Amino acid sequence: MNKSLPRVIPQPLQKMELLDYSRGINSFEANDVLKENVLRVASDSRISTLGRYKTRQGCDFYSVPAGETLDQQQTSVTGASDASITTTTYFAQKYTAGATGRLTKVSLNLKNSASGTGAIIIQVRSDSAGSPSTTILATSSVPAASPTGSYGYIDVRFIEAPQVASGTAYWIVAYLQDDGTNNYKWSTTTNASTGKTSTDSGTTWSALSADLNYKTYVSTDSATLGLHRAYKSDGTKKTLLAHGTSLYSVNDGTGALTAIKTGLTANGDYRFQTVNDVVYYANGQDGVRKWDFTTESANSGTTTVATNLILHKDQIMYVDKTNPTKIFFTDKTSFETFTSTNFFYVPSPKTADPITALAVLNDNLYIFTKKTKWALYGSDLTNFVLRKSTGLKGTLSQDQVQFTRNHLYFVSDDGIYRFNGATDELISEPVTDIFNSFANKTSITTALSGNRFYVFYTPSGGGQNSKCLVYNINYGSWESIDTNTYINKSNTWDGSSDTNQFIQASNLVGAAYYAEQSTNTYNNLGKALTFELRTRYEFFENPASKKRIKRWYPRFAAQTGSYYVSCQYDKDFANNPSTSLQSTGASGTTWGGGALWGSFTWGSSALIAPRISIPGRAKYIQFRLLRTGVNNPVEFYGHTLLYMTQRPR
Repeated sequence: MNKSLPRVIPQPLQKMELLDYSRGINSFEANDVLKENVLRVASDSRISTLGRYKTRQGCDFYSVPAGETLDQQQTSVTGASDASITTTTYFAQKYTAGATGRLTKVSLNLKNSASGTGAIIIQVRSDSAGSPSTTILATSSVPAASPTGSYGYIDVRFIEAPQVASGTAYWIVAYLQDDGTNNYKWSTTTNASTGKTSTDSGTTWSALSADLNYKTYVSTDSATLGLHRAYKSDGTKKTLLAHGTSLYSVNDGTGALTAIKTGLTANGDYRFQTVNDVVYYANGQDGVRKWDFTTESANSGTTTVATNLILHKDQIMYVDKTNPTKIFFTDKTSFETFTSTNFFYVPSPKTADPITALAVLNDNLYIFTKKTKWALYGSDLTNFVLRKSTGLKGTLSQDQVQFTRNHLYFVSDDGIYRFNGATDELISEPVTDIFNSFANKTSITTALSGNRFYVFYTPSGGGQNSKCLVYNINYGSWESIDTNTYINKSNTWDGSSDTNQFIQASNLVGAAYYAEQSTNTYNNLGKALTFELRTRYEFFENPASKKRIKRWYPRFAAQTGSYYVSCQYDKDFANNPSTSLQSTGASGTTWGGGALWGSFTWGSSALIAPRISIPGRAKYIQFRLLRTGVNNPVEFYGHTLLYMTQRPR
C-alpha cells in the first residue's frame, strides 16, 4: 500500500537588504531599470561621505542690498508689555508699506527671559480681511542665540526678498519652531492696536489690543548685474558688485556698499578681468572701463563697446558688441594698447551665430557660439590658428560656462556637458526630465566651487531662478536639487591669501551672500531648509511578487538637538505615503543625567537606527525622508530592510 508524501507548502522567503545611495539622483530613467543605489529625489542635501547624505548649508549675510532704506516702524514704548511666542502661540503685526520695492529686512524687538530654545520663525504674509492670510510671501528666522535677557532689535533678512507695494497691508508673523521649548518675548505698545495673536498655530486670529515693535526695510527691485573678487599683488582684495547704474565695492566686515562708479548705462551684463593690479570690465553698454583699486576711469586705449573679455596669452581679448563675431585684443602685457590689426573673426564677419562665451582650457582659448565652439591655438597674431572644436556643442551665455584645469562644464540647448578638449560628454542624462522642464534656458546661470558644479534655473511656472541642480565632480553624480536659490551671479574667492569663500548674488536685489560656509547653521539666510530623500520604488528583483516589509531600519547620525525626521513609505506608486516620526536626539546616559552610579553604560549613542514596522503588502515600496527646519541637520547613513517575498500569482 503506497502512502502519499505529506504536502510541502512553500514558505515566503525572508531576506535582509542593506541599501545605500552613493550614486546620487536619477529622476529620468524608468523605475525598473534604476540601480538600487540611486535616489529619485535629493533636495537641499549633500553627500557628506560616499553613500551618506546630509542637509546642506545655505546662504549667510555678506552685503547690504543696494538702496536698502527704513520704510515703516513701530518703536513706541508707551504701555510696553510682553508677547510670549511659543510653538503654538503666534503673534502678528500689521503694517502698510510706504514704499514700493523688495522687503529685504525686518527688525523685531525681542528678548529671551524664559530660557527659550529653538529658532523663532518669522514670516511675511499678505492681508486677508484684516488678518494674516495663509499666503506666505517670505520666511526667515531668528537664531536661538540672538535674543538676550534684555530687549533689543534683531535683524531678520529674507532670501526671497518679496515685492511690496506702497499703500498695501502686510503682516509680520512670529512663532517658535516645532523643536523649540519655553518662550521668547516680543515687545508690545499700547500706542496702537493693530497686532493679533493666535493660540492654534495660526488657524484663527484674535485682536491683541496692542502693536508689536518692528522696523521694515525696502530695497531697490532689480537684480545684481555682476560680481567679481579682485586681487592686488600687495595683498589687497575687494569684491565688486554691479547693480542698476552703479559699480560698488563691498566692505568685507560690514557688508556696506561704496560706489566706485555711478552713471553707467542701466541693464548692463558685467564681465571682469583683473591683471597688472587693475580691474578691467565690460558691460555691453558702455566703453571698456578700469579700476586700479583707487580710481575708476575709461580705458583710454579704445572706445569700442564690448560684451565680454578674457585674459589669454598676456593679452585681454574682447568681444565687439556691434560685430558679435569679432574679437579685438590688446598688445602683449600692454593692456591699454590696441594695435589696429589686433582682431580676428569667429569664424567670419557678421555670421548669424554670435560669440556667447570665452574659456581657457589646456592653454587654448575656446570661443563658444550659440550653436558650436571654436578653438584658438597659438600665442599672438603671427601664429594664431582658429579651428572648429572637436566638441561641437555651444552655449547661450558666459554665465553658463565654468572651467577647471582639466574640463569645461557648460549648458547647451539640449543638455549639460563636460568638455575635456576633445569630446563633449553629456552629464545631464540622469536629470533630463528636470532640464527639459526649465522655464527659461536663457536665464540659467552656473557656478563652480570646490568639487561642485551648480546650475541655477527657473522651474516650470516660475518667474526667476529659484532652484539649483548640483553636480558633484568628484563622484560624477547629480547630488541635489537645492530650493530657494534666487541667484543671478556667483564667484569663488580663490586668492592664495584669501579664505576661499563661495559668494552668490541675488537675482532679486543688488546683494551678495556667503554660500555653504562651515559655520552656517543649516538655513538659507534664515529660511528653513527642506531636506528630502526619495528612493526608487523598490521591487527587490521581483516586480511580479508582493512583499511584506517586516522591519525598516533607517540609520541617522545622532544630533545634539532633538527633532523629528519624517520617515515615510509609499506603496505601488500611490503617492499617498504613510509617516513615522523619528527623533534625531542621541540616547544614552550622560554625566548629570540623574542615573545611579554603576547602573548605566557611559555615553550617548552616535547612531540612531529606529525599527519601523510597515503593515500590509505591496509589489513596489518607496522610502522617503523629510525634515524642514532651521539648524535641524539630518545625516542619513543608509538603511536596512527585513522583508518577505511571496510567490507570483
